Amino acid sequence: MQSSHPVLIREQLDQVREVSSENLNCFLVLSGTSRADALQHFYSQGGSGAKPLWLNTPYRDWEEVMPHLVAIAPDSPFIDWLDEQCHTYPDWGVLIASPFGFDDAFGHFESLTKVIMPSGNEVFFRYWDAPQVLPVFQLEETGNVADLMGPVSYLISSIGSVSHPQSPRIVGKPFPWWRLSQQAGHQLFTQNTSTLESNLLQQLSERNPNLYDAYPVNTLKAKVKRLVKSDQASAVITRYSGLEAYLQKELNGVASDC
Repeated sequence: MQSSHPVLIREQLDQVREVSSENLNCFLVLSGTSRADALQHFYSQGGSGAKPLWLNTPYRDWEEVMPHLVAIAPDSPFIDWLDEQCHTYPDWGVLIASPFGFDDAFGHFESLTKVIMPSGNEVFFRYWDAPQVLPVFQLEETGNVADLMGPVSYLISSIGSVSHPQSPRIVGKPFPWWRLSQQAGHQLFTQNTSTLESNLLQQLSERNPNLYDAYPVNTLKAKVKRLVKSDQASAVITRYSGLEAYLQKELNGVASDC
């Protein structure tokens, strides 16, 4: 269930522990791109054992944007620190509760590094970014959500939580294997383009900051929205590469007119 207002991680976790009959282990997937700098604060509060989730992938050198998995005690004060950030940085990451161990959780999220879109294209999947990923859980059919959650009983964030619709299990497939359904993809990107627009802007700021800074913020947002709407009319989901090419072309056009 997604909330329009921040929800305390501590309260949600306490509720889960009260109703669950499983012996649950708790882990955090910490974003490498959120301005909350959760990983840095985790270490500053004495945390250890964080493991980069792209370590065994071709993206192992993308340290600045890589998510990390850490084991966390349910009563850790770091959870309270996360709750203090929820209003400003709801994209810090997610807490997961699972009857399985660290290695099983790590293997599952590593296998979600990229997923397959309805078009057949492979894209990075920001499963730790709650504002972007919770709508996927809400729109997908039960079987696809069960596969997506794999060994995870509960996924908890600052804007709500999701529970496994069946029984947690090991999937054990190398990425990319999970496919966004045509129906969910259509609803996700035609009914709520703000998620897609936000994702594209985030990628641009990370991967091409010079192009990002070449436009005033409001102008940039308007251009992204215009491109997404144009692609929608052609039943196409806007990709980052398309946005970058479009903005560069627009910028070159302005320069040539000067």
